Amino acid sequence: MFYNNSDFDGNDSAANTADEGAIASDKQALLPGQNASFANYTSYSRGVNGIIIDIANLPASGLSADDFTLRVGNDSDTSTFTDLEIVPGFSRRTGEGANSSDRITLTLPDKAVVGKWLQVTVKANENTALETPDVFYFGNAPGEVGNSTDDTSVSNADVLKIRLNRTAGGTTVDSTSPYDINRDQIVSNADVLLARLGRTTSEAELKLITPSGASNFSSIVGVSALQATDTNADGVVSAMDALLVINHLSGSTNNTSGEETASQEKWSHLDVDGNGHVTALDALMVINEMNRSQTNPNSSVSQSPQAFDLALRDLQSEDEEDDIQLLDSRLDSV
Repeated sequence: MFYNNSDFDGNDSAANTADEGAIASDKQALLPGQNASFANYTSYSRGVNGIIIDIANLPASGLSADDFTLRVGNDSDTSTFTDLEIVPGFSRRTGEGANSSDRITLTLPDKAVVGKWLQVTVKANENTALETPDVFYFGNAPGEVGNSTDDTSVSNADVLKIRLNRTAGGTTVDSTSPYDINRDQIVSNADVLLARLGRTTSEAELKLITPSGASNFSSIVGVSALQATDTNADGVVSAMDALLVINHLSGSTNNTSGEETASQEKWSHLDVDGNGHVTALDALMVINEMNRSQTNPNSSVSQSPQAFDLALRDLQSEDEEDDIQLLDSRLDSV
């Protein structure tokens, strides 16, 4: 998801490379069966108006906006969702996505999806080469700053937090600031007013849904900020994600260079830095993301400083010491 038509993309509503500067890097797609959290919806006053999808192995031609279905709703029972009667703007940039996948951008008019969940379905057909549809969700609750894990209500508490976090003296914020409601790179009285006007009742607020259905991300390399460091795509960056890389490297017995090609699709999700190889640097990037996120209470990253050590104990059996030594050796070689 990205903040289309914001300061972060030059206030340009068209789909282009500037949109990458507006990616909501602290947000990720909600998949069927997952519980919604602040990591899956934004507080943007213009709603959900931009989605970036990286898809691997697309046919050379034929893909269009018609290969995507957009529906909106606010309930875990996704059969209650209704079609979004808007044809999205569509852009395809061949080879410019993660791991040389194709980057697809869908744009919507401002406020087309406000206070609701947007369901995006990538159809299974000859244009996508998918065997089954891929489905994911992004939500919007304008003015909500993520101050509660139990609900998404916009209240006086949100208004107060925005007021207390106003910027001054030319200070700017990045796209992850929950207080910059209009995404103009500053937190001002305009954001306070937007939150005040957007206060909700319990009946009208965005619901923390658990959408029905099973997830299938077979060829979807990335959805906007679906983090590359989340190697197992479970919605959380944790020690398990680093361990997947380390265990893969330890199993590459025929590779003496300490790296494994990621050209095979089945290993591409472990190539965190997207350089075409799985190396110790990919594991280190996951660990760095875990450490970095400890200062961000809204991050969908494991917050425990002992998370990596605990995972090594819990996930590995009698080979625990060997795994720790392997990790040390891999990181020393970076």
